[in-house]
Amino acid sequence: MSDLEIVALSLTAEFMSIDSENSLFKQISPSMISNLIQEENNLFDKYGRTLGYLILPNGDMLNETMIKEGYAKPYSDVFCEKLPIYQQWNLEAKTAKKGLYSIVNKF
Repeated sequence: MSDLEIVALSLTAEFMSIDSENSLFKQISPSMISNLIQEENNLFDKYGRTLGYLILPNGDMLNETMIKEGYAKPYSDVFCEKLPIYQQWNLEAKTAKKGLYSIVNKF
């Protein structure tokens, strides 16, 4: 891989991160009061990150919205009740080239 290809990949990853973050902040702001619902056996992942379903004040589930729009993907290292439907929505977003899938096939 050439230096130019490495720089291009780095810039693509940085853009994808910013694009995903922008989509997130269209849905929620730091001052917004939301509810976190967790599954009893899936409180944290192996890195200590909190796992759960974030319910927005309007009743939408942030996880669902971000996956359907192609700005997040399901974390399959930990099984959760919604993993099968999350995987289906992720495939639909990928097939429709939504969100980050409009830039890359895999993230």
